[in-house]
Amino acid sequence: MFLEKFQAGEAVVAVMLGNSIGMGYNATGHEQLSSRYNESRGFAVEHRDSGYVGHSRMLRDYLKSRNPSSELINLSGDGWDTNDHLGISLPSSSAPPHQSSDIVIRSLSPKPDIVFIPLQVNDPNHQLSVQTFANNTRRIVSSIKEAGIEAVIVRENATEIPGYPRFVACASELAREMRVGVIDTYTPTLGRADLMSDYAHPNEAGHRVIFEQYRAWLSAPRADEAAAASPDPTACLD
Repeated sequence: MFLEKFQAGEAVVAVMLGNSIGMGYNATGHEQLSSRYNESRGFAVEHRDSGYVGHSRMLRDYLKSRNPSSELINLSGDGWDTNDHLGISLPSSSAPPHQSSDIVIRSLSPKPDIVFIPLQVNDPNHQLSVQTFANNTRRIVSSIKEAGIEAVIVRENATEIPGYPRFVACASELAREMRVGVIDTYTPTLGRADLMSDYAHPNEAGHRVIFEQYRAWLSAPRADEAAAASPDPTACLD
């Protein structure tokens, strides 16, 4: 398992499957992202180099601190929601025509050990339904697991987006339902205006708090809270 390899000091390959927050927007150095990203409006430009910033950079550096051969591949896309990550481009989408992200992940070599999935922010922001979010996330997680890759659902940081807490609650239920790990960056950022740069994006301090939740999960594995929680069959219904 990923945690056993990581804690034993073996090289690991992780994937960040996210959005502009995963890319590091509004963290220190985020200005470099726009020019690089606008070359293609896709994640392919920046996912293999060291250009990303924020908590993804912190996480990559932390993985490498245990083993320099470890890697974090950032497949985050600016403005991308779960439809975008499945290659479903609606008129409101900011993404160009592209392959589904799970296909990209399954084609990576070496094969990733783990995929972190923080993907709640843009679905309510783009007025997708909770059920659409749930169905899309199930497809993404199932495909990743079928490939023998570990999946972890990340409860994203608190935002001011209307209806957003319902998507975070659904993410928790999906983690329980699909028996995958869950990292909670929502609770430690809730009510913390000092960690935000706008209605959705964390500032540098916010990115640091988000990273600390990843580090805690990596450093102190425990029984999966999501799997142990009481089920809420209404969490992912409109």
